[in-house]
Amino acid sequence: MTDTSDTAVHQLPHLRTGTRVQLSSPDGKFQLFTPFVGFEGDKAVILHLPSRNEVERINNNERAAVVWYENLLQNKPGVVVRFIEGGVVYAFKCSVLDVVTGKVQLLVLEYPKDICTRCVRKEPRYDCTLRVNLLSDIQQEGLLKDLSYNGCQIRLQNMEHLETLKELKSREEKVGLEMLLPFSDDFEKMTGKVISVISYEHEMRVGIVFEGRTDPVKGYLDQLQLQDRLSMIAGEKET
Repeated sequence: MTDTSDTAVHQLPHLRTGTRVQLSSPDGKFQLFTPFVGFEGDKAVILHLPSRNEVERINNNERAAVVWYENLLQNKPGVVVRFIEGGVVYAFKCSVLDVVTGKVQLLVLEYPKDICTRCVRKEPRYDCTLRVNLLSDIQQEGLLKDLSYNGCQIRLQNMEHLETLKELKSREEKVGLEMLLPFSDDFEKMTGKVISVISYEHEMRVGIVFEGRTDPVKGYLDQLQLQDRLSMIAGEKET
């Protein structure tokens, strides 16, 4: 589901306030996630400043991660920033310009001179809101928020299985799921592997790549593509 070719761009895309951004050390050993706040023209990228507790939680209480975080605040070394927008990963290296503490906690980064991009989807994903149940080690209801021929993203409101899902991802174990597609009266059972687990505010976003039988998904997406094509042809005739 990934395209490994990198390209370069000179401008970052327009980002919504609150977009999730990954901040990591240059060697990639330590990382944290924080919301985007805004731009200062083409001079600075402004992020919410994560707390020390957040850094400890994300990096499994490693002392070295705390040392990196404290050094980040005091000495303002270089960092690597990554985020996904419109199915594209943006990544760049930059330095920390300022750290704002007090009632407002902000991390001000230098606007990047070099920006690398990488497409994360070879095929389009369709936005949707469909019922889905995770099975196997986890029994939990959720919502299917986007769908492609090879995978999907599921959103779960209950955070209790966060660590279990992370373990399934690290062990590359299969998970069962069943989804209620619009053309079907019953739940369609599928299997797949967890490829991403992101905790975002009060929900989890779980990326899954399908394995084995995908006929129900293919049938549904084929119908959507046919409808899109017919709508396009009808629009061409009207003009």
